[in-house]
Amino acid sequence: KQRLLAAAALLGDPKLIIIMDEPTAGLDPKERVRLREVLAKLAHDRIILVATHVVSDVEHVASEILLLKEGQLVDRDTPGALVEKYAPGGTLEEVYLSIFGEDEA
Repeated sequence: KQRLLAAAALLGDPKLIIIMDEPTAGLDPKERVRLREVLAKLAHDRIILVATHVVSDVEHVASEILLLKEGQLVDRDTPGALVEKYAPGGTLEEVYLSIFGEDEA
């Protein structure tokens, strides 16, 4: 189902692709990596918006991350800059935990 939804989002060669609601949910690790690689390639000439709590799905492919909490924009920056702001020397997952709290992980 997730692969079909991702394929449908690409019909017509859009310049903006919005994939919501955890696009890698339910995929095995091999398929998750494959989908991330496809999204990374597509992002070279498109804007791709992905809503996810799975930090590993975006940390290595996103050029910019928007952090939303309760519908409000908390921050917007590159993965590296977010790490330096919120978890110096840490990881993007630690950024997530510092902003959203460990109880929401």
